[in-house]
Amino acid sequence: MAHPTPRSRYLAIGLGIASAVVVLGVLPRIYERIREVPADRIHAQNQSKAGVLAVLESQSRAWNDGDLDGYMEGYWDSPELEFISGTTTTSGFQPVKERYHKRYKAAGQEMGHLTFDNLAVELTSDTTATVTGLWEVRKAKETLSGGFTVELRKFERGWKVVRDTTTSNEPPKKE
Repeated sequence: MAHPTPRSRYLAIGLGIASAVVVLGVLPRIYERIREVPADRIHAQNQSKAGVLAVLESQSRAWNDGDLDGYMEGYWDSPELEFISGTTTTSGFQPVKERYHKRYKAAGQEMGHLTFDNLAVELTSDTTATVTGLWEVRKAKETLSGGFTVELRKFERGWKVVRDTTTSNEPPKKE
């Protein structure tokens, strides 16, 4: 192995010092940017996640009070609202409300006690979010349960569910 020449030693020392000056001069500025931006962003994300979860909490409270209209306030009042369950898609706020009414508020039906569990919120943008979780409705004579994915959009008046895909643990109905 050849011994380094004095010139190559000075070159290596010079490059090392130049690298240190660049790293030490640039790194603190990069660190400051990294440290400042996420704090603001994390706060905004936490507020958004809390707003999204507040919709589901409000729906659960309204449901458990037997208030279907209050429950429906969590949904986007639009003909573009989608509710998907099994092989059926119901489009529009009023048809979705009628579907819930028929299943849970019509004569002889019971709303029961609704709980959500294992909720996971993903903010997909500043104005959109997806929540996955499990639902359960305990009635006097039966317990219904399943999973769901809801897509929410942030409007002037807050977050609203724009698409609800719900699965049920009920066995398929025989035709």
